[in-house]
Amino acid sequence: VTGKSLFVQKIIANAQKEGLIAIIFDSENSIDAEGAERLGLDTSKAKYIPCISIEQTRNSIFNFLTAVKEKHLEGKFIIAIDSIGNLQSELELTRMGKDSTAVDMGTKARAIKSLLQTCTNLGALTQTTIICTNHVYDDPSAMFPSIEKNMTGGKACAYLPSVTIQLAR
Repeated sequence: VTGKSLFVQKIIANAQKEGLIAIIFDSENSIDAEGAERLGLDTSKAKYIPCISIEQTRNSIFNFLTAVKEKHLEGKFIIAIDSIGNLQSELELTRMGKDSTAVDMGTKARAIKSLLQTCTNLGALTQTTIICTNHVYDDPSAMFPSIEKNMTGGKACAYLPSVTIQLAR
């Protein structure tokens, strides 16, 4: 455990102190009200959304931020997605429902790119800070291992964020 959920909850708690309203998308079931409150997060003033699919999360964020723009509520929210790496594509979920063993050939990475593009574009347009956690891994083919790890979800995870912070054990 590296503490990425803890890290995000502390950021959100501090953002609440600055008057922002928190929206938390949780794909890991790692955020519980009691623990969040111990970290200073006011759960009564946060919207908690358990999520499974990348596309569902993207569409929810799109709809929410579109409404923020229409209602002129820019700069009032902070969104957290914990974590991108644990979200599944709709294709993966459909295949599981059919007992298929077919492998994903890039669908997940494309869906994550779409999610991150939506967050980048609408986050900027609505002055909404969006924090995403992800999982990292070593590149097993690297001749000389790097201190910087790879992230699940394709290259968009490395190139679309404004700031990347890597936590390591």
